[in-house]
Amino acid sequence: MRRAAFVAIAASIIGGTIVVSAPASANEAFTLKPVDGGFVRMDVATGHITTCSGTIDALVCRSAPDERIALETEIDRLTAENLRLQAAAKAGGTGLPSAKVEFTLPSEAEIDKAMTFFEKMVKRFKSIMDDLSKEPGNATPL
Repeated sequence: MRRAAFVAIAASIIGGTIVVSAPASANEAFTLKPVDGGFVRMDVATGHITTCSGTIDALVCRSAPDERIALETEIDRLTAENLRLQAAAKAGGTGLPSAKVEFTLPSEAEIDKAMTFFEKMVKRFKSIMDDLSKEPGNATPL
C-alpha cells in the first residue's frame, strides 16, 4: 500500500497526473480519479458520482448531477406503457382511450349565414376590382 502511494506521488510530481486504479479489494467502497480542481469519487456499489474539491484539511464533496436516474425512470415508464399497449392489442383493442366523435350537419340557418357572408365578400372583392380597372394611370393589367 505504501508503495502504491509512493508511485502515485512520484507520478504526480513527474507527469502531473495521478491515475487511481480500481479498488484492490472488495472492502473498498469508492474509487477516486483526479480532475481539474479536485477529485471525482465514484461509489463502486451504486455508481453514484460525487465531485470533491478543496484541500485535504477542508475537502468539500457535492453530488454530481446524475441523469442516469431520470433516464432509468423514463425507461421504466415506457416499458410499463409498452406492456399495457401489448396487452390491449392482444385483447383486440387499440389500448388508447376511446374518443367518440359525433358529427352533425349544420342547420339551414347556419348555412344561410355562411352563404350571406361569402356573397358579401365576393361582392366587395368585385367592387374593388372594378374600381381598380376604372382608374386611369400607370396601372399594369393583371
